[in-house]
Amino acid sequence: MKKFYILLIITILSPVILNAQDSVDTRSTDSLESVDFFSRSTDEWLSDKSDNRMILAPTGKTIKQGQLQIASMVIIPYLAFPTAHVGITDYINVGFGMSVPFGLFYVVPKVRFLKTEYLSISGGLLWCPAKDNSSDFNSFSIGYIAASIGSQETSLNIGAGYNFTRGLFDKKPVVQIGGDVQVARGFKLISENWGIVGESVPVLSAGIRIFNDFINFDALAVFVPGSDFPLAFYPLVSMGLNFDLINKKK
Repeated sequence: MKKFYILLIITILSPVILNAQDSVDTRSTDSLESVDFFSRSTDEWLSDKSDNRMILAPTGKTIKQGQLQIASMVIIPYLAFPTAHVGITDYINVGFGMSVPFGLFYVVPKVRFLKTEYLSISGGLLWCPAKDNSSDFNSFSIGYIAASIGSQETSLNIGAGYNFTRGLFDKKPVVQIGGDVQVARGFKLISENWGIVGESVPVLSAGIRIFNDFINFDALAVFVPGSDFPLAFYPLVSMGLNFDLINKKK
């Protein structure tokens, strides 16, 4: 248990520590070539094209204009969330998805309204239209705001959301804090953590992301301390594909 919390703290705080030292470039050509097992070239530090999301949670960043992102998140063995996101512009994205096995379809528009060298802030909505009137969970909407602080290699991601659905979290705000640290070409440490305002039990996680220009694979261990769930942790895996429909640099 203590080792899990230590790993979690290191993953979240590393972006802040490393960005304080961003004036010192410690990456050399030799070091890049030694870890180019998942890259297509050795002359640049590979960028994560899926940095618009942690694994489930959105970040303050958006995908670029003309980019198509197809992904699926699976909480083993319960749920799967296949999604597709399109970059309408560099600042406006629209996503679509569904939940398996419940068959709920949802729309996820997102707008980035602030972008600086070290800060991106976006707002969006998760909207699921009703299939029928039998359950509150057949229709729900959650508005959110998310911020990413840091660089491409190290980032602290925070967010807050509010659901407008009766019976879903009792209309309590939801907060998220996480971070990612790129430790090698195409390899990140990542953490995504959730909490409901007024509730004492958070949802904690730590894992990795492996990526190149086209594909990324995520593996995460999700832990709910003090809960009645039968397993000590739940594995969450994700895979995403990125297509550049327009040849435009991010």
